[in-house]
Amino acid sequence: MSAIPVQAAARLRTPALPAWRQFIRSIEPPTSPRPSFASQRGDWGRIARARVQQAAIYAPGMGLVLGWPWLAKAMLDGHM
Repeated sequence: MSAIPVQAAARLRTPALPAWRQFIRSIEPPTSPRPSFASQRGDWGRIARARVQQAAIYAPGMGLVLGWPWLAKAMLDGHM
Protein backbone atom coordinates (compact mmCIF):
# COMPACT_ATOMS: atom_id res chain seq x y z
CA MET A 1 0.00 0.00 0.00
CA SER A 2 1.41 3.38 -1.00
CA ALA A 3 1.63 6.43 1.26
CA ILE A 4 -0.64 8.68 -0.85
CA PRO A 5 -3.94 6.79 -0.26
CA VAL A 6 -3.10 6.48 3.44
CA GLN A 7 -2.56 10.25 3.71
CA ALA A 8 -5.78 10.96 1.79
CA ALA A 9 -7.72 8.63 4.06
CA ALA A 10 -6.21 10.31 7.13
CA ARG A 11 -7.27 13.70 5.81
CA LEU A 12 -10.83 12.45 5.33
CA ARG A 13 -10.96 11.19 8.91
CA THR A 14 -9.81 14.57 10.32
CA PRO A 15 -12.68 16.97 9.73
CA ALA A 16 -11.98 20.65 9.22
CA LEU A 17 -15.21 21.58 10.99
CA PRO A 18 -13.66 22.25 14.43
CA ALA A 19 -11.10 24.57 12.85
CA TRP A 20 -13.83 26.49 11.02
CA ARG A 21 -15.95 26.66 14.17
CA GLN A 22 -13.02 28.10 16.11
CA PHE A 23 -12.33 30.61 13.32
CA ILE A 24 -15.97 31.77 13.24
CA ARG A 25 -16.08 32.10 17.02
CA SER A 26 -12.96 34.28 16.93
CA ILE A 27 -14.67 36.64 14.44
CA GLU A 28 -18.10 36.87 16.11
CA PRO A 29 -18.57 39.44 18.84
CA PRO A 30 -19.47 37.99 22.21
CA THR A 31 -23.18 37.75 22.84
CA SER A 32 -24.64 40.10 25.39
CA PRO A 33 -27.61 39.24 27.57
CA ARG A 34 -30.94 40.57 26.38
CA PRO A 35 -32.52 43.31 28.45
CA SER A 36 -35.62 42.30 30.35
CA PHE A 37 -38.72 44.14 29.21
CA ALA A 38 -41.14 42.23 31.41
CA SER A 39 -41.35 45.01 34.00
CA GLN A 40 -42.12 47.83 31.56
CA ARG A 41 -45.72 48.76 30.79
CA GLY A 42 -47.07 50.30 27.61
CA ASP A 43 -47.75 54.03 27.62
CA TRP A 44 -51.12 53.82 25.86
CA GLY A 45 -51.88 57.52 26.26
CA ARG A 46 -48.73 58.51 24.41
CA ILE A 47 -49.39 55.92 21.71
CA ALA A 48 -53.01 57.10 21.25
CA ARG A 49 -51.93 60.77 21.01
CA ALA A 50 -49.32 59.88 18.41
CA ARG A 51 -51.88 57.96 16.31
CA VAL A 52 -54.40 60.81 16.49
CA GLN A 53 -51.74 63.30 15.37
CA GLN A 54 -50.78 61.03 12.50
CA ALA A 55 -54.43 60.64 11.46
CA ALA A 56 -54.92 64.42 11.61
CA ILE A 57 -52.17 64.83 9.00
CA TYR A 58 -52.82 61.67 6.98
CA ALA A 59 -56.58 61.98 6.40
CA PRO A 60 -56.62 65.51 4.90
CA GLY A 61 -53.40 64.83 3.03
CA MET A 62 -54.77 61.72 1.38
CA GLY A 63 -58.04 63.55 0.69
CA LEU A 64 -56.06 66.19 -1.17
CA VAL A 65 -53.93 63.66 -3.04
CA LEU A 66 -56.89 61.54 -4.10
CA GLY A 67 -59.43 64.35 -4.46
CA TRP A 68 -57.53 66.86 -6.56
CA PRO A 69 -59.22 65.80 -9.82
CA TRP A 70 -62.66 66.48 -8.31
CA LEU A 71 -61.47 69.82 -6.91
CA ALA A 72 -59.99 70.78 -10.27
CA LYS A 73 -63.23 69.90 -12.07
CA ALA A 74 -65.30 71.89 -9.57
CA MET A 75 -63.04 74.94 -9.82
CA LEU A 76 -62.57 74.92 -13.59
CA ASP A 77 -66.03 73.74 -14.63
CA GLY A 78 -67.25 76.09 -17.31
CA HIS A 79 -64.17 78.33 -17.17
CA MET A 80 -62.09 76.59 -19.80
